Amino acid sequence: MKKTTKKHLLSKRKQIWSSKDSWLQWAAWLLTTLPIITILALLIKYSINVPWWDQLSFVDLMVKLHHGTLSIYDLWKQHNEHRILVPQAFELLVGKLTGFNFRVPVLLNFVAALCTFALLVSLIKKTFINDKAVALLAIPFAWLVFSPIQAVNWIWGFQLAFFMSVFFATLTIWLLVHDKLLDSEKLFIAVLVFASITTYCNGNGLLVWPIGLAILWWRRANRYKIIEWLGVGAVMCGTYLYKFHRSPDSPKLSMIIKEPVAVVKYIFGYLGRNLSTTPTNGKYVGLALVIVFVLSVILVYKKRQLNNITSWIALAAFAFLTGGLAAISRLNFGVDHGFNSTSYPTISLLFILATIATTTYAAQLWIKDFKRQDLKLYLVSFFALGILCALPLPAFVSNYTTGTTNLKALSQHLREVQNCVYTVTSPTDDCLLELFPNKAQAWGYVQDLKALHWGDFRN
Repeated sequence: MKKTTKKHLLSKRKQIWSSKDSWLQWAAWLLTTLPIITILALLIKYSINVPWWDQLSFVDLMVKLHHGTLSIYDLWKQHNEHRILVPQAFELLVGKLTGFNFRVPVLLNFVAALCTFALLVSLIKKTFINDKAVALLAIPFAWLVFSPIQAVNWIWGFQLAFFMSVFFATLTIWLLVHDKLLDSEKLFIAVLVFASITTYCNGNGLLVWPIGLAILWWRRANRYKIIEWLGVGAVMCGTYLYKFHRSPDSPKLSMIIKEPVAVVKYIFGYLGRNLSTTPTNGKYVGLALVIVFVLSVILVYKKRQLNNITSWIALAAFAFLTGGLAAISRLNFGVDHGFNSTSYPTISLLFILATIATTTYAAQLWIKDFKRQDLKLYLVSFFALGILCALPLPAFVSNYTTGTTNLKALSQHLREVQNCVYTVTSPTDDCLLELFPNKAQAWGYVQDLKALHWGDFRN
């Protein structure tokens, strides 16, 4: 019976695109691929082969690998409040094969984003039977995922941790909502493995465990799978938090408790960053996104179709709770830090995408139950929704163009850093401050790179 239903749905999906609509299908495909190709071209053009700032800690790992003294502890130990074991191990492996060309991690950022986008499109297909809806939703998804607003993350290979965190979190959720998960032990083992990898990609990786538990509970997984999930999650969280210490830059927990309004403002600014240009507007956009998302979920719940948006709720929760963790760690930099941070747009973007998918699905369900006597309500609601969709467009365009400019500017800065690395002859040279804020440490890193015969030092 299940197979028949599945075949029926597949045949129904194939019949949606008619020959008359072929131009629309091609247009959707072109509009989806354009931002992907554009960002790839920009990264190829502007990426520079040089380590910079926090990425210089990777030089220490390169040195230890070269001398055969690298240990698992070196990969496990904290970087600020993160344990980025998986990204660092992966970069070391790839670096060993590519001569530690720092342009390669930049391309890996793109690959991780592309794989995440593929998973998101797969989740859209799982939610919507109509292929036209899938194709049309893929367009804004592509423009948002591959937007240059993430300029620093895109062109700085060190930020691979953020792209890997988003990819593996999305992959874990994708598997958790898979139709065959509850009946397949192999799939369940796979999701445990990927959740464990997510844990060690970035600080927010810990969030996959409570989110995954909620999904398994909602899907009525048997108690053995719940116990397995809790057991592995406890081990992974325990190893992550063992000897964990908060950054000196983090605010006191008492400050978080005393200033809940500041925390909320921080989160709203963080959520609205991709669709706004100022901290104030960012907070309003973030608030609007939360309201629209919650109302959409309530409508879907009332229609008893919540199973179809479980993945989007999970992705939204991952993004929202990450904002909460960021507030706990960085609120002392001010409520606008959530908006101003150049690292967060890659993660907060997931909340926007989840809101788009959930709201579209809710609207679809609402239209199916259309009643003539409710015409005025429908018109007012869709008019308001249209305004909410149109208002952030100028900000998105501005962010896109500004992001492109920032990519170029950062590329020029990295070129100056590269020139300094190859030409500096004194530990007191001011150009070292372009590489790292401490001249003595910067000079030490340059000497390490020379000793490793890295890059043009081979010649």
